[in-house]
Amino acid sequence: MEDPDAKPPNCLVSEFRSLALSTSELKRAEQARKWILEKGKDCSLDRLVILRNNRNQWLGHADSAELAGEIDRLIELAAKDDAELVKGLYTSPAPAAQPKPSQ
Repeated sequence: MEDPDAKPPNCLVSEFRSLALSTSELKRAEQARKWILEKGKDCSLDRLVILRNNRNQWLGHADSAELAGEIDRLIELAAKDDAELVKGLYTSPAPAAQPKPSQ
């Protein structure tokens, strides 16, 4: 018997990457947006972070603030109110404490 609360199958990062790298630049933004809107909700948090971290490299000039915002939105939803994770999306980490010089 299937679990009715089971998460849908995970997305395939390789599918997005292939789409981004093989689609002509004129259609790349449209295809990437369509993929994220259709399949992004099925992505686990770790895969959404992979998409976020590689988006610019894979999409080049087709990358956009709109696409970045949609991926960030999906990450926030997947984070399930994990305040530290959400904070990490939008702030830089605090610098490491420097050891005090010995006297």
